[in-house]
Amino acid sequence: MSSSTKNDSKKKTTINDQEQNSVKIYIDVRPNAKESSIESFQDNVLSVRIDQPPIDGAANKELIEFLSKELSIKKRNINLDKGSKSRNKLLVFDIENESITKDQLFQRIENKLK
Repeated sequence: MSSSTKNDSKKKTTINDQEQNSVKIYIDVRPNAKESSIESFQDNVLSVRIDQPPIDGAANKELIEFLSKELSIKKRNINLDKGSKSRNKLLVFDIENESITKDQLFQRIENKLK
């Protein structure tokens, strides 16, 4: 794989599962914040501040709990796919079990930015 191909693959931001049952979203997480908040949603990368330290998975757990609450999605329908030890993560949202569409998920995210 050439270096330009590697860079192009890193530019992918939102990935839809082939069956349209789930949506994968890249998350930029900033742990140790004063409070948890959704900061921005640019180029389909969700920037989130989490009020837990990145120790023993505390920030990952808080990230899922926080997004579950903010986006009204059950915790069991949000899974960490990649990045358990990184600030750059890939979360999978099971939209089929939530009975929502991709557009409804993105609208919920946009509503939290206002």
